[in-house]
Amino acid sequence: MMLNYAIDPLIGVGEVKFGMTAAQVSSLIGAPDESDLDEDSNEIREYRRENGIQAVYSENAKELVELGFGTNIVELNYDGVPLFTANDKAVYDRLLADDSNPYMLHGFIIFLEIGVTLTGFFKSDNDDKAVTVFKKGRWDPLKPEMKKFIAK
Repeated sequence: MMLNYAIDPLIGVGEVKFGMTAAQVSSLIGAPDESDLDEDSNEIREYRRENGIQAVYSENAKELVELGFGTNIVELNYDGVPLFTANDKAVYDRLLADDSNPYMLHGFIIFLEIGVTLTGFFKSDNDDKAVTVFKKGRWDPLKPEMKKFIAK
């Protein structure tokens, strides 16, 4: 099972790298409990109950393009900053240091330059927090819909 939850911007998390096959990912984070096919994009999303990690694969499950994490993965970190246990402003400021131009769309703060999204941050309920880490270009088609994000 994966022990290193350090985000490597646009590359992956720990030993899990974008471009891996579903079999390679499963060998590192365990087999999925279920999976869904998005009929519009032909992407496959896998769910794991034990660790709560979601994996999204490109059309027809060829390669990993995104990983999703909930608050139960307290080890998830960006450059040593624990994303779920540090103060929200400290998390935002650290990500902002590497991507000074974040966007907002559908409740997600999107850092395109480092491949990270945050949701549920800057709210009172920590259980609503989630982080996704994605490969370069994953959110680019939605950029015309995005708005600049400025933390209050």
